[in-house]
Amino acid sequence: QTFVGLTDRLMRPVSFANRTSIMESDYEKLRKDARRRGQGRVRAECYWAMRDNDLSGQLAEIETPTLVIWGAEDNTVPLRDAGVVADEWPQADLRIIPNAGHWPHFETPEITRRYVAAYLGLPLASDELYKPVGDDELAQINEIAQFLVHSDVGQGLSLPERTRLAAQCDVRVFEPGEVIARASEVSDELFIIQTGFVEVWKEPEEDGKRNGRDPHNLIHVANLRAGQITGELAMWDKGERSADLRAGREGAVLLVLTRRRLRALVDDDPELGSHFLWNMSTAMSRRIRFIQWQLDKAQERPRLTRAGRMPDNSSAVMVPTV
Repeated sequence: QTFVGLTDRLMRPVSFANRTSIMESDYEKLRKDARRRGQGRVRAECYWAMRDNDLSGQLAEIETPTLVIWGAEDNTVPLRDAGVVADEWPQADLRIIPNAGHWPHFETPEITRRYVAAYLGLPLASDELYKPVGDDELAQINEIAQFLVHSDVGQGLSLPERTRLAAQCDVRVFEPGEVIARASEVSDELFIIQTGFVEVWKEPEEDGKRNGRDPHNLIHVANLRAGQITGELAMWDKGERSADLRAGREGAVLLVLTRRRLRALVDDDPELGSHFLWNMSTAMSRRIRFIQWQLDKAQERPRLTRAGRMPDNSSAVMVPTV
């Protein structure tokens, strides 16, 4: 009886934040659990186990991707110990929740769920975005996460972040020569090329006007390789595509990320979203600089041709954004 009274008096200040928002019904459930026969012995054994099994210096050996959620007002395992996790376990995804104590899943359930869902790649911006996965899909997500490290948008992302991103991508397989997208189509999809390559075909213009949709008039202007992105402009502004996209001679597998899923992911995990958008901006910048270099070379050709230093039948190949 003495132990029960002591537990009731200490539970709230020890386990919860000063301004805790835990529901009284949840608090009563926890109090009843603490009063169950044998709980004192269980808690004592937990205390001695934690005291005798200090993991300091061993955390870096953990290879499993891990999310660590810590209440900022945790008086049971104080926040200062989070510094040990940050220093020794940089691979862990450490999230600090304000106004929460030792049990943030009771005090701040919505925030906790958002962190867990974002970590698992399940954005909460809309229930429609939730997509349960089975073992086969999970294996595919892990494969995509490994691939993304070598892609335009995966540079610098941790494995958990790449896994979250991979979970939002649909996989589409295209046969050799199959049309992936057509110019003038309105779309909100970004493509990440996983295997094969994608051909970019553009309609020639005369006096600033297009010559019609005759497929025989299209000009092959570029190939995009595995790891590169395309379709980013249409995804940004939901505007018309500027060129046709076709699968290369060996076919292509594309990862498709919609504008809606990207925005949901950014809302639920701003850190991942900022890294993704930075990588995409960097890829677009490199492409624009390459196009500018080609334009500069094209402007030099008439001068070099007149000087007799270059044949006048040379041509430039540009890599457009689509």
